Formats: sequence, structure tokens, C-alpha cells
Amino acid sequence: RHLEFTSTLNDHHVRRLSSLPMTASDTTRRHARNSLVVTPWSPYPLIFGGAIRIFYIIKMLAEFSNVTLITYKSYFGDDDPEPFLRTICSDVVIVDAKPTANAKLRARSTFSKRSFQYLSHYSPEMQQAIDRVVEAQQFDEVIYELSQMGVFDYSKAKAPVVLDMANIEH
Repeated sequence: RHLEFTSTLNDHHVRRLSSLPMTASDTTRRHARNSLVVTPWSPYPLIFGGAIRIFYIIKMLAEFSNVTLITYKSYFGDDDPEPFLRTICSDVVIVDAKPTANAKLRARSTFSKRSFQYLSHYSPEMQQAIDRVVEAQQFDEVIYELSQMGVFDYSKAKAPVVLDMANIEH
């Protein structure tokens, strides 16, 4: 049993695949590697380019590594993304505490030692989730998606830390 996706993936395919009785233990827990992926938004549902990109990175990693995902809650629809994400990840932690990016926060960053990017992404709850996960499990690498997630301290992981950027502008 495995998930197979095509470039014409649509919501119907995702709903059909997400109803499969497969768990991450069927596909990923047999691997010797452990990867931690930290993202600023949920890679599911596949409703915008950034989520789709991160989803496929995690799916690829799950082919040879046990993937633990830590992400902010970013989808507020009827479907809970966690059950589907558990079909490819060995563990999923969704943090419901992302700061709201608004005009007040932008103004605050003007007079702060912290950048707007820091203020709009850092939360003690996310840092605590990262700390709990890396203290409970040894990882071979920590991959954080986009520079926004670089505001967190990954030093407790005692593993190489990789920044994955979608766009590199010159």
C-alpha cells in the first residue's frame, strides 16, 4: 500500500487517498533515519503553491526517513489536516499559536529590535513544541522551511540544521 500522486492532483484525489486506511507506520517507521521538518504553515490541504511544495518535500523524505512535522495551524476549514498528514509522517505536531500579522505588528517592528518577520512568526508555544520533540527523539537532520522559521532555536536537536528556501532572489 502506498500513495501515488500525479501532477493533476485535485481535491477529489486527495479526499480519496486520505480515506485510505494507511498510517505512517506502514511506510516510514521502518527507516533508520529520522528527519524533523518545521514549517510556517500546514502542507495539507494542498490549496496553494507553498503547501504543495512542502507536502512533496515531506513525501519525498518519507521514502527514506521517519518524518516528524511541526507546523503552525494554518487551515481553518472543516477537514482536520492532521489525520492525512499522519499517513506520510511518523509524528505530527500542530501548534495553534502563530502571531497574527497585522498593521499593529508592522508598526511595532519599526520601533523594535526584532524584525517584522520575527514578530509575525515567533511564538513561545512553537519553541516549546520544538524543544519537546527534539528532547524526546534523536534526529539526523532538522529542516526548517523558509527563513521565517529561522527565528527558532534548534540547538537542542544536536543535529545538522538545514534551511530550505523556495526562492532565492539576487
